[in-house]
Amino acid sequence: MAERVMLGLGEFRFEIATAAYQKFSLNQSWRWPEQARINRDPALQFVGRNVGEIELDGLIYPGFKGGLGQVEAMRALADAGKPLQLVDGLGRIWGAWVITEIGDTRTVFADDGQPRKLEFRIKLKAYGEDDLAQATIKPATRAVSAVASATSVAEATAKLEALTTAADALPEVTPAMTPTALQSAISATQGVVAEVTQTVAGIAGEISGAINGAAGELRQVVLDAIPPQALQAVRDVQDAVGEIMALRQSVQATVAGVKNLPAALKRDVAGIDGALQLSSFRIKSSGDVLRDTQMTLSTIARLGDAAATRAQQAASDTAGSIAKSAEQINALCAKAQGCTAKIVEKWEGWHA
Repeated sequence: MAERVMLGLGEFRFEIATAAYQKFSLNQSWRWPEQARINRDPALQFVGRNVGEIELDGLIYPGFKGGLGQVEAMRALADAGKPLQLVDGLGRIWGAWVITEIGDTRTVFADDGQPRKLEFRIKLKAYGEDDLAQATIKPATRAVSAVASATSVAEATAKLEALTTAADALPEVTPAMTPTALQSAISATQGVVAEVTQTVAGIAGEISGAINGAAGELRQVVLDAIPPQALQAVRDVQDAVGEIMALRQSVQATVAGVKNLPAALKRDVAGIDGALQLSSFRIKSSGDVLRDTQMTLSTIARLGDAAATRAQQAASDTAGSIAKSAEQINALCAKAQGCTAKIVEKWEGWHA
C-alpha cells in the first residue's frame, strides 16, 4: 500500500517510510541595489526578489524501507539538469525548482560496512518562470499520469464488491448473543472493516501519487493558466484522499475483551462510514469544479493565440485528468461506504 507523500519533487517522493525530512527551511530575499548619487548618500532601489531557496534535512534507515538507493535517486535527478515541479502533501503546487546540492552522512555501520543510519541534506532553488512559448505539455501524457491504472481500479472495485457480500452475510449483533457468538461476530466485523479500509486507502494512495506526479511535471506557465478555484479544488481532492488514506488507522487493532470492544467497534465503524460519506461529497464537489474548469479553458484555448493556447489547453487537460482521478476515488468511496453501511445496520441492535 502507498504511504502518504510528504513532498513530491519531480518523480521523487519524500515519505515517512522512505526518505523523510525532519527539517524544512525556506529562505527568501529581496534585491535592493545601491545607487550612487553625487554629493548625497547612496540610495537603495527595489528591483525585485531573489529566487527562493529550500533546504531539507532528513533521515533514512536503510534497513527499514528506504534503502541506500534513496539518496542516489536524488543525485540522479540532479544529474539530469532539469527543473522539477515541487508539490506538497496537501496538493499545494510550489512551482519549478532545481537541485543545487546534496549531501549525506552515514553512521552506525554493520559488519559489511553498510550504514544503518543515513542523514541527508538537499538544497533547492526556485527555477523561475518560463516564457509562454515554452509551455508545451502533451495532453495524452497528462491524462495517463494523473489517474490510477485501470487494473488497480478494477481490482479494488472487485474487492469492495466481494467485501459488501461478506458484510451482508454478517450476523445481526444483539445483546442476547452468547459470548462465543459475539466474539465470532466481532472478529468477522473487524476483518471486513480492515479489508475495506485497506483497499480504499490503498487505491487512494495510488491516486494521490498519480495527481502529484501529473502536477509535478507542469511548467509554471501552465499552473498560472489554472484558475485559483481549480487549484483549490485540487488541494481539496488531495485533502479528502489523505483522509481516506488515514482511515486504515481507524479500525480497532486489538481485542481488549468482549465486554468493552463491541461498543468501540460499533463507534469505529459508524465513524468510518461517516468519514467515507463526507470525503465522497468533498471529492465530488471538487471534481465538478475541475470538470467545469476543463470545459472553460478548452473553450478559451480555441480562441487564443498560439502560445497562450498551448498553456490553456495543457491546463484544461490537467484539470480534466485530475477530475477523472476524483471520479475514480469517488466511485470507490461509494462502494466502500455501501459496505460499511451494511455493517452499521448489522450492529444497530447492539446496546451495551
